[in-house]
Amino acid sequence: MEEISYKKLKSKGYTCKGYDCELACREHQIKRLGLKIEELPDLNEEKRKGVIKRLSVKKRMIKETLIETFELGEVTLKQYKKWYESVGTQDEFVLVLRKSDKVIDKPERLTSELTIKFILGNDEATNQRRRSAIIIGIKKLFELNKGKDFYWDQDIYFLFNNNTTGGSSGVALLLALYSVYYQKPIPKNVAATGAINNDGSIEKIGGLREKLICAIKGGIEVLVMPEENYRKNLSLTPGYFEKIKKVHPVKSYRDLINLLFQWNS
Repeated sequence: MEEISYKKLKSKGYTCKGYDCELACREHQIKRLGLKIEELPDLNEEKRKGVIKRLSVKKRMIKETLIETFELGEVTLKQYKKWYESVGTQDEFVLVLRKSDKVIDKPERLTSELTIKFILGNDEATNQRRRSAIIIGIKKLFELNKGKDFYWDQDIYFLFNNNTTGGSSGVALLLALYSVYYQKPIPKNVAATGAINNDGSIEKIGGLREKLICAIKGGIEVLVMPEENYRKNLSLTPGYFEKIKKVHPVKSYRDLINLLFQWNS
């Protein structure tokens, strides 16, 4: 395999973080997975196919930890604000499709035959949730194309830049998948969060306030979130939420496909 140069990767926005590279550095993932430079989307473009910013939190359920001690008076308001404004994280998922030697013509064959390649992280449950979300997304394509000569003949390469745990990356995964499948780019100023159920519905998630603060601090202007989580002010400090230009509450995979075509109309 031809060696991919650091210079070429850097020109497309893929840079080594310099730490925890086996899990957190896309440059190392690209080389280990055998991807070619021409297959990779350019992360510097304002609209990218198969690329979506994902929001997460560093620690599990804030109200189970610091909020409880804050309510008991054991933590000052200043300490609390400083903590919850720093726990949100933002990174980009990248999905690449490559022509496969397998042709899957029935959705029930996806679980056993679909090839999804990514560098495994520490949390096996999270890895399984991500794989399941991708399979659910493709199964829904079979449903949408029922009665047509539809099949899946692509291998999927998944790159991530932050090995957080949990299932709230489902919406971001499906947006990236549908983006590259339909060849509809996602604007760079969009971030997403939300979990995918087996029926394609989108489930509410935790830590939304912390995720939103992270998004706002990171310059995100458009948010995709579960409809069940949506509130007009989302309990943010006055002046925060006004920095978001558009919020898209979503309740199913169909909403995600519609968004892609809306952004590209």
